Amino acid sequence: MIWRINSASLVALRIATSFIPGRLQKRTLAQPSVQALQAIKSASWPLTVTPVHYPLHFYSFPMDSFRNIVSNISDLADKMSLPRADKLSLMVRKNVRDQFEEEKPNLEAKLTKALLGVPWTIDVDPLSIYPYAESSYAKNSFGSMLNEYISRATTSLDWSQESIKSNVNTLASAHVLTIEVDPSATFKYCSCDIKDGKLRILVAPKGLGTNISEAVADNNLKKALNDASVSGGNKLSFVAEEGLAKYWYPNKSEIEAKAAKILGQPVKLDPRLEENYAALKAESEKPGTTLIKHWENNFGNSVYGYFNGLVSQLEWQKFPGDDMLQEGFFDVVSKAEIALRTVGALKKGNYNESVVEDGVLYLQTTPGKWATNVQDAGANITDLL
Repeated sequence: MIWRINSASLVALRIATSFIPGRLQKRTLAQPSVQALQAIKSASWPLTVTPVHYPLHFYSFPMDSFRNIVSNISDLADKMSLPRADKLSLMVRKNVRDQFEEEKPNLEAKLTKALLGVPWTIDVDPLSIYPYAESSYAKNSFGSMLNEYISRATTSLDWSQESIKSNVNTLASAHVLTIEVDPSATFKYCSCDIKDGKLRILVAPKGLGTNISEAVADNNLKKALNDASVSGGNKLSFVAEEGLAKYWYPNKSEIEAKAAKILGQPVKLDPRLEENYAALKAESEKPGTTLIKHWENNFGNSVYGYFNGLVSQLEWQKFPGDDMLQEGFFDVVSKAEIALRTVGALKKGNYNESVVEDGVLYLQTTPGKWATNVQDAGANITDLL
């Protein structure tokens, strides 16, 4: 049977494809116009077709061909960037001038204050954003809307912890805040990232002006910092560092002091942070891994847990005040060093175990069993003496 596209859908489809009697052939649009892309986006999907039983003109073709070609046109259209607007209407320009451009110095001053006094600038191209305006707020109060994106982002940054602000200044090294529409967005309304040293407020093509406060919300900002830290070549991600700053760094000296008191002399604790993080990161990317889901968020807490578990095990195994056990410990652990590491396989333990190599006591586990039963770290130390 032969089918025909209704006129409204045909307008949209003709922009994206070339029609040949009996079949459909794709055509590439080098520089699609705003009207062309908007026609595709505004068409009702899936396109409406009706069967006919009389000879058709140039735009008729078998239904199977139609289905094969148009099945992905909607998704492709949604991912196309709309060309930059040539000009804004007088009233929109006035709103941009009054509510955004003239307010920019004040907005930049507030942003700078929120980010620990480091000078920041705002760089936004209204003409590249306005073609995506669909709601009345975005269309009629465009400048006010841009102001709100910046103001809400500044408030979120101001409420952030000082460590987060410092990381924003470091990773967004250009110290520029901008707004861009992301045609390939996987989020619903807005988010943020760091690219080319700029902190970017990202807006979904159909989300302009909606849920503005989400853009630089805590979860989105932390993801942006984490992605930027990893792509920037840092050995540890932002999220991992944040956990270490909360759980491990403040408590390391206290745990070392406890271990020294229990063993009768100082010992060095080495968590091998970069090596372990790299092993866990690689493990997390393997299909079917047994690594816990939120390992990165819990990295610092897990490191703390292993060494705190060690202290508990030393106490339980009666090391405090026992000269014989203490002497035996340092006869074997001659370098007075205790390290944490991940290995491919355990020799005896199910989740973790202790081994001594070259005078170093290793608390070891496998990447897939990381953070499991950390309280048992060092459970077999007396068996090694």
